[in-house]
Amino acid sequence: MHRDLQPFLLTLSDAGAVRVLGLAVSADEVDMAPAPGGGVGGEALRQSRDDAERDVLAMAVVLHGLLAGAPALEQPDAARVIAQLPPSGRETLRLPWDLPRLVPDPLRTVANRATDRQPLQRYRNARTPARAGRLARGRRQPGRGCP
Repeated sequence: MHRDLQPFLLTLSDAGAVRVLGLAVSADEVDMAPAPGGGVGGEALRQSRDDAERDVLAMAVVLHGLLAGAPALEQPDAARVIAQLPPSGRETLRLPWDLPRLVPDPLRTVANRATDRQPLQRYRNARTPARAGRLARGRRQPGRGCP
């Protein structure tokens, strides 16, 4: 979990892999207080899931800006864009059809679902949009079948 994903925190390696700066710092801040009986407390687990969902939404906002060639909702701060999306705001975030570069339909679908106006329709973890992207490209994940 990062908790404050922004476009300037992404770097591209020489091999073309995207890396997120600041993950080690945010991982140190996670407080997974043990619950009575030795497990992780329900509130800590719920907060962890909420943070993960917010990170996925923030990545979708960054992806939108990269694909559109301009910041989402004309706002360079992903956290401010998220505050304007439902359930707390009224803005919708969809990739426009008149972009200067063609966006493949499977990628457009993933990007738009990740920022859907109905929060329950959005991706809840990073594995789901990654898997959707692989399936759209016709690639299976090694060692796993497709549904």
